[in-house]
Amino acid sequence: MVKHVFITSEFGSDRLPKWASWVKVIIDADDLPLSVSRETLQSSKFIKQMRGIILRHLLILFSKLATEDPEKWALVTKNYGMIFKFGAVEDTKNRDRLVNLARFETTQRKNITLDQVSGVPVAPVGDETDRF
Repeated sequence: MVKHVFITSEFGSDRLPKWASWVKVIIDADDLPLSVSRETLQSSKFIKQMRGIILRHLLILFSKLATEDPEKWALVTKNYGMIFKFGAVEDTKNRDRLVNLARFETTQRKNITLDQVSGVPVAPVGDETDRF
């Protein structure tokens, strides 16, 4: 029996912030209510929680990539670096995490963090991996 059902591609007011608009997400969840219309599913509490869950996983994934594989992260920031800087300005809730992900190019063509530019450390962000 096939259980896969496409619910929505638009979250309306619960959509991802602009800085994460380039991310495409597929979610496989068994705990969606059964035998209800799509409109009901689209307005369910679970769908509203999806935004926070997706953002948390994205930020954990990006932070892990930035620390564990700086060369791959350099490729990501080459293509999407401006988006992380934009997100640090726009998304006040995740500002500290996004600032830690942003890289700035120096005159020596080195990509460095804001901590290294200013010499003043940004407030540390707690380790989010233990929540999952």
